[in-house]
Amino acid sequence: MNGEVFNRPNEAAMWKLLEEHPYELSTLALHLAWRAGLTRREIWELRWEQVDFDALALRLTGRDVPLEEQTARQLRRWRMALGEGVAYVASSLKRRDRVAEQHLSRLARVALDGAGMPDVRLIDLRHDFVRRMLEQYDWTYALRVSGLSVSTYRALFAATGGHGNPTAPPATPDADKAERMWRLLQEHRSGATGVGLWLSQQANLKHDEIVSLTWDDVDFGAGILRLPRGDVYMIKEVIDVLREEKARRAPDDDPHVILSPRSRRPIDKARLSTLLRDLLVHGGLEDVYADTLRRTAAMTRERETILRQAERAGHVTRREVEQLLGVKPNVAYSRLADLVQDGLLVGTSKGYYPAAKAVAREKWADAALDLVAERGSATVRDVAELLHTGKYSASRLLRRMLAAGELVTIREQGVYLLSDKSKMRKMLRKTDNKANA
Repeated sequence: MNGEVFNRPNEAAMWKLLEEHPYELSTLALHLAWRAGLTRREIWELRWEQVDFDALALRLTGRDVPLEEQTARQLRRWRMALGEGVAYVASSLKRRDRVAEQHLSRLARVALDGAGMPDVRLIDLRHDFVRRMLEQYDWTYALRVSGLSVSTYRALFAATGGHGNPTAPPATPDADKAERMWRLLQEHRSGATGVGLWLSQQANLKHDEIVSLTWDDVDFGAGILRLPRGDVYMIKEVIDVLREEKARRAPDDDPHVILSPRSRRPIDKARLSTLLRDLLVHGGLEDVYADTLRRTAAMTRERETILRQAERAGHVTRREVEQLLGVKPNVAYSRLADLVQDGLLVGTSKGYYPAAKAVAREKWADAALDLVAERGSATVRDVAELLHTGKYSASRLLRRMLAAGELVTIREQGVYLLSDKSKMRKMLRKTDNKANA
């Protein structure tokens, strides 16, 4: 980089520090800042429900951050040390409740000072994460996984080796197109055309999904769009655009997000397509529509290739998708995530399985109960094999079911049995089924 504006950590010293102190909150904070690019506020706000161990990702508001194996292992260690019933990752081991946000900086400063890096702070570790992303991928991916704004990128990262310059993204045709699109988005943040453009280009919604979207489908608190094909996470800018649009609505307006400016009624897919195409043409992006069609066709072929491989082999991994399609890890992850959202694949820690041959996460408990009822008892390994997941996830599921009174256990034998409550529920369900038949 052309004149770094942050202090680079010593990589060897960092790994030594992280490995020598696995059960300390300071270590976890350093790990999340350095290897996942989280800000201090994001570390402080991170909840365990946002940590997807099976998909190796952090589900933050506005973005997903892929987890390295080392970071996932560190999080698992901390989760086990805290025990059940703790909501926030940044919690005290003694009090088992969330520490003050400023306390994270103090912990990090003491740890880094002791490791011989007195000038390095949490923000420096985040910047080092962005630097690595720029070296491994392109600037758009680096901004997407880090949540860094374009203006901050320009101000902080004067690039070399094809990563742009202090005042603009990389000088390539695709980068120029991306920059023009970003300017167009900033100029149009309201109305059917503006909001439609944001949902199309920044939330990857199809036109029929955009015109059918209602305010009930928008979960501002979680930063999620609740669609029939699954939940879609929104980046912060999309959330802001939707908040601004909703604030302009009258109490008696139609509940659809996209409305005609004159009639104040929902518009159809064809009308939205026409409006967006005209906007792109006037914005000097007339080739985007054709590019979108070509990209859609290519993605359809890629999806079919992935699904065929999953059916043929029983499952598929991200690494296999990289080799099949000849793409980078982030693209492979994105293709698999889309198939999971569409309900065609189920992601587990072992890989991605065809939906017909795997159990969706929300049905894990029912599947485990059915297994125990069928066999009379089951072990952690039995449940892990059923769900195509690791023993860690299976054990957590069984512990939750045990706490809920759905199962009982014989610890000496390591087996789980149906509780009297579950037996009664199954008996009543069987009686109801006979009566309905």
